[in-house]
Amino acid sequence: NNVLQLYKESELLTEYIINIINSKKINIKEFKTISDEEIKKKIEYDIVISNKILIDVYKDIIKEFDIIDNISGSQFEENRLQILIENRKVEFNEINFNFIKANYKRYIYKFININSNEFKDIIEKIDITELNILTNDEVNDSLKQYLVDKGYINLLNINENDLYKLLIDDVIIIDNDDINLRIVNSSISIDNKINYLFKIKEKIDVSKLLNYVQLLGKCYSSISSQWKSANIDYNEKLIDILEIFKTNGKISSYKKGKKNNILIYNKK
Repeated sequence: NNVLQLYKESELLTEYIINIINSKKINIKEFKTISDEEIKKKIEYDIVISNKILIDVYKDIIKEFDIIDNISGSQFEENRLQILIENRKVEFNEINFNFIKANYKRYIYKFININSNEFKDIIEKIDITELNILTNDEVNDSLKQYLVDKGYINLLNINENDLYKLLIDDVIIIDNDDINLRIVNSSISIDNKINYLFKIKEKIDVSKLLNYVQLLGKCYSSISSQWKSANIDYNEKLIDILEIFKTNGKISSYKKGKKNNILIYNKK
């Protein structure tokens, strides 16, 4: 009550009030009992944006506060904003999203993830094009998959190395010819391309799988061609793919060569 009265008189969070709060001599749960909603909202907001409240006191006191609907224009110490976000004390709306994205970008991903449902509700009103949501570890894979499935993020616009990692690690699951071709025609290593084809080999048509392998390079294009044979570098996972080709009549046979290579014999 003394703190409240002092605040009403000055309408400022004075050094004296801050010292009282930091002394831990007040019962912070009493903030919930303030009947004057306008004053309650003002004092809570001033405490929230204050960088002078001791951090351990700050952590405890904000738990008793209502959600802040507008933090734009505030100059937070980053750890205080993090505390607010983790305690869901910042309303997820367009204003707060844009403010955090512009001024505290490292926390925008946590803000999105913690408020994933609210994020989905307003996603068409906000700009996420400059954010690396799919590659950020603070965003849940389920939300990443949602953004791809709903078309809010186009995988074809993702860096090819990031795309490969997203797909090979099952962060994103998708069956799409354009995506497969993006991987096959990318500048990532042949071994990584084969790793990817090995991963999807059971999910696609054999003829399409053969086409992808033939696109890997000059030597690979000779597989199941008019040429008598093909000679390619040895890769254990490719052996499994070749077995599929053999079983389905795409090649005659294959064997491991003497120079860490594979000799593939085509159908006559």
